Amino acid sequence: MFALRRAAGHDGLGSVGTAGPSSLHRLAALQKLRGARQQSSSSSFPSSPSAAPSSPSSSSPSSTPKAPGHVKPIYLPPVSFSTAAARSHATKAPEKWAPVPPTTTADEAVAPAVLAADKEHAAVRPPAASAGPKLADLPMPPALSTGTAARTPGSNTTVILAEDGIRPIRILGIESSADDACAAVVSGDRRILSSVVMKQHEINKEYGGIHPIQAQEAHQSDIPLAIRQALKEADLTLDDLDAIAYTRGPGMMGCLGVGATSAKALAAAADKPLVGVHHMQAHALTAMLTEDVPPRFPFLTLLVSGGHTQLLLAENIETYRIIGDKLDNALGDAFDKIARLLQLPPSPTHGLGPVLEDYASRFPLGPYVDQPIEPMRFPLTKPKEMKMVAFSFAGLMTQTERRAKKEFSNLKMKIPEKVKREISRAFQVAAIGHVVQKVRLAIDTLDMPIHGLVVSGGVGSNLYLREQLRVMLDDVLVTNKLDDPIGLYFPPIPLCTDNAAMIAWVAALRLQNGLKSDPFNLPLRRKWSLEDLYNDVPADAYHQK
Repeated sequence: MFALRRAAGHDGLGSVGTAGPSSLHRLAALQKLRGARQQSSSSSFPSSPSAAPSSPSSSSPSSTPKAPGHVKPIYLPPVSFSTAAARSHATKAPEKWAPVPPTTTADEAVAPAVLAADKEHAAVRPPAASAGPKLADLPMPPALSTGTAARTPGSNTTVILAEDGIRPIRILGIESSADDACAAVVSGDRRILSSVVMKQHEINKEYGGIHPIQAQEAHQSDIPLAIRQALKEADLTLDDLDAIAYTRGPGMMGCLGVGATSAKALAAAADKPLVGVHHMQAHALTAMLTEDVPPRFPFLTLLVSGGHTQLLLAENIETYRIIGDKLDNALGDAFDKIARLLQLPPSPTHGLGPVLEDYASRFPLGPYVDQPIEPMRFPLTKPKEMKMVAFSFAGLMTQTERRAKKEFSNLKMKIPEKVKREISRAFQVAAIGHVVQKVRLAIDTLDMPIHGLVVSGGVGSNLYLREQLRVMLDDVLVTNKLDDPIGLYFPPIPLCTDNAAMIAWVAALRLQNGLKSDPFNLPLRRKWSLEDLYNDVPADAYHQK
């Protein structure tokens, strides 16, 4: 049975609190981060948990809407250093919370601690090649390794030990729920020993999105290579591992099957425990891997990606309550489709969502400098919908298409740059504003104290979302007269999107909670509610149940 202990002696950057440097400093940090995110992906990866310092925030909304969904964008000229310095210690909370439109000026309402965390990780995104390295280019992993510690675990680190009770457990994780082929090795002292991500951007570009059969076929070659590379980078062999973990669902069945089959074959051949993991649970608990001071239960977790937009109450590691779910399209899917509608150029290293975010943050052109388009209505703001904690983007997508046609009648022709920027900005303000509005509603209506808000999923890397959530939580602290602020947690950017490190980490938690091994005959789950977590695992799969 896997043991548990506490260790001491670590600090770092990663959690998101509040802080208050000057506007000029915030601008410089944001520009540095955005520049780093546009660079080619690095093969390096953060190998240890991190936490950012917290201090009172100086961010405040630029404007207050007259009605839900109406936000007048404000574009301010760059300010001098002396002007920015004079504002650097402003700590007055906003009188009324309202979404802040994106801008590239020095008065950008950027949460400084978000920048402090992100700039540490912005240049270490996982490898983004559409195809992995050739088999001949990957030497076999060394015959013997010790998994030497990269750093000392933190004072709040929970160390999960192997059965010998001496060293931290080491787990190989495999993630293949969609189009990313991922493998990673994580140790029980919360160190990421390796993380490999092989993407399919070129294939997706050819087919206009994820093609289930093409994605499955690519996994058949990429998953073995990713596993081999992860072991090589961790300097471990199969004999050095304590368990093999894989994503059991939810996801595309063909893609899930490739990862599951690989994991089962390795576990059987090496006689290691097999652990199936819920993909969205792994996203929700990533902060417990990366944060020096992890969030305390109960906390809210906002899962935003291409397939999910869901708000959960996490009561403990395996107990979740769905507070709000998507009614139609997911937020990431809406970003992608609007980006295609506006003919935004695809990126060789990122999906279309970050491309739209980039266009939304650019300074307006032409008449939109002084006369921005009328803000779009937030979804679910009719009287009967105002108290619904739910997410809907289908209507906003239709509204965006109509607005784009109003600005440029023939969307089949080349759309002017000025229209791309303005429509991207208006859509992002409404889409993110809608999400933040519903999260605020949930916080205000829950009948229990919430210790944190964890944001995960691919859209969790969106800086405007981070800014708006920070502004909203600052207002909650004042308006609701809380004794303590609600912590805001974001994984490092490489861990917002799909990865296998989060899969391996949840497997470690399951083993620590008494799991011996999942049976090999458990079915994959295309759809899988977090409220029915592991309900089909037999009692004899646990040491104690």
